Amino acid sequence: MSDGLADGRAALARGEWQTAYEAFEAVLRLDVRPDALEGLGLAAWWLDLADVVFDARERAYLGYRERGDSLGAARMAVWLAWDTAAFRGEQAVANGWLQLARRLLDGLPDAPEHAWLASRAGIWALLDDGDPHEAISIEYVDPLTGGPVFKTMTFFVQVLRPGEKTLPVRQTASLLVAPFEGKGHSVIDGKRFEWDAFDNLAVPGGSWFEHANGDPKHPAVLFIASDEPALKCFHLFKKWGRDAAGDTVKLA
Repeated sequence: MSDGLADGRAALARGEWQTAYEAFEAVLRLDVRPDALEGLGLAAWWLDLADVVFDARERAYLGYRERGDSLGAARMAVWLAWDTAAFRGEQAVANGWLQLARRLLDGLPDAPEHAWLASRAGIWALLDDGDPHEAISIEYVDPLTGGPVFKTMTFFVQVLRPGEKTLPVRQTASLLVAPFEGKGHSVIDGKRFEWDAFDNLAVPGGSWFEHANGDPKHPAVLFIASDEPALKCFHLFKKWGRDAAGDTVKLA
């Protein structure tokens, strides 16, 4: 059974969603366990099987609670908050799941689930805001200094709402863009690049670029690394954008 779980997780890591789905299903035929349900839910999420996603993750949540695994239960609660908003548009229910996750994590030592909750809650709070050039963008910062995590690099999570397309941006900093969820395309110096989850894009400094979410129903999430802090040290960071009329405006 452990081999089945390992097979499913390895298939997820390779992006083989159907293979992962079948591996977790095989495990669950022998033993209904929350870690296998969690894997099944993730595979179903990539396959856009909404009914399976909710059923598997709700059952995984209950299974982790029964085991006394607060981290696992909180992880499922955060996923269910996102699912409820993305698939069903039920904002109040989504907020309820986030509150459950907060209560489960309260008082527990630092763990990835704390960051998972904070990033999702931050994105959720900004869904009605955003910027035409940046969409919804949250920078990871050092909690002790309020500055970038590294002196020469900073990291962002950028969320493109369903069907959203950003206005063009040009900056002196170079970017590495790693889509984590969703699919879409980016235009870099006039050339279009299609992307899916776990692809990678490089945006050289000085290039005009824009991002577009190709899914009309679900958000797309990008992780971005930038050498902006190094350039700021030498007062070399500059940023421009084009407005809706196509005119260039200074952003930073």
